[in-house]
Amino acid sequence: GDIATLNDARKDVVANALRYVGESPLDHDYVGGGVRAETVERLMKSGFLRDRLIGVQLIAAIDPGGESSYQRLMVLLDTSEDHQEITAVLRALRSSRDARLLFSVSDLKRIAKLVETGTADVRKASIQLLGCFGADIPAVRALLDRDLSSVSSSEFESMFGALGRAQVLQEDVRAVIETAILHRTHEDVRMNEAYVTEMCALLDASRSLGKNLRLEVGNKIRRLVQDYRQPERVRRAALWAYAATAMPSKQVVQFLDRKSTRLN
Repeated sequence: GDIATLNDARKDVVANALRYVGESPLDHDYVGGGVRAETVERLMKSGFLRDRLIGVQLIAAIDPGGESSYQRLMVLLDTSEDHQEITAVLRALRSSRDARLLFSVSDLKRIAKLVETGTADVRKASIQLLGCFGADIPAVRALLDRDLSSVSSSEFESMFGALGRAQVLQEDVRAVIETAILHRTHEDVRMNEAYVTEMCALLDASRSLGKNLRLEVGNKIRRLVQDYRQPERVRRAALWAYAATAMPSKQVVQFLDRKSTRLN
């Protein structure tokens, strides 16, 4: 049916589904059928913000879309003053492989600026969009240059989720991950919810990057696996990170075999 003609309850379901997909750390290219331009236009002209946000996120799904959808989303990115609408634009761009193929270096720099200046939701959506450009130096550099001293745990998680997929500047990414892990493995670190989120983000990023870490860092990760005071989520993430980043040896294989049996 036509999304624009759905009742309020069903539109709420659509809006919540799009929000869930948009906030997910995974990439989700739109795989549904083509959306008619008239449907998007009716949603965009609605007096309800919810309807307009649905319309924005479906622009990239207009059939046929291609360059026209990309151009419209980029105009909205420049002209919108509502942070929820900007976030919806960023999520739409992230959901469209065709739109991302049209990105220029200047587009990446525009997104990088939002990482620094946007509201919390805009920053997170910008980081996740930059994470789709792991082979582009401007995108990865923008993430590496982000000051992590005052970011939320959610933003931290998105940041390292993106950096873990970097295909360029990998040595710089590895150094940042190593420093952050060492910073969070002191004896006096509080194992609260923020710690779990951030530590798991770092461990997952190191696993995704797949580079051997310095011996000091590898030993810290190994101790996380062995430390029964650690939350199980951290210990499990540490096990997989250690498997991906430790120098291969008979001792490492035996350790992984023994610990994986206990954690599974």
